[in-house]
Amino acid sequence: MSDIASKSAATTAELEVRLADLTGQVDNLSAQLETERSRVASMEAEAESLTRKLQVSERQAAGLTEALESETLRSAESAAIKADEIARLTKSLQAEEAAGLIAFQHSEDLQAE
Repeated sequence: MSDIASKSAATTAELEVRLADLTGQVDNLSAQLETERSRVASMEAEAESLTRKLQVSERQAAGLTEALESETLRSAESAAIKADEIARLTKSLQAEEAAGLIAFQHSEDLQAE
């Protein structure tokens, strides 16, 4: 019986060592799992922050695009108004020039008579 008791004690000791080893492995894996969960949570928070920054940037880009389109339209309208004014002034100048030539020609004709 003593042999059975000693074998039983040795087996129990081996099992206790093995249990302690497995418990250590489980504790280690649990710590790694918590580290990974923390890292994932941090990455999720960073992703949310970047998403918000992207949304702000998109709104700013949309606002700048709208302002640029508006300014382009105003510039085009202003250019059209200036082109019309130049055309009007050119016609007026041509009319005055023609009137001046007619008056000069009339004056020449009167002097010739």
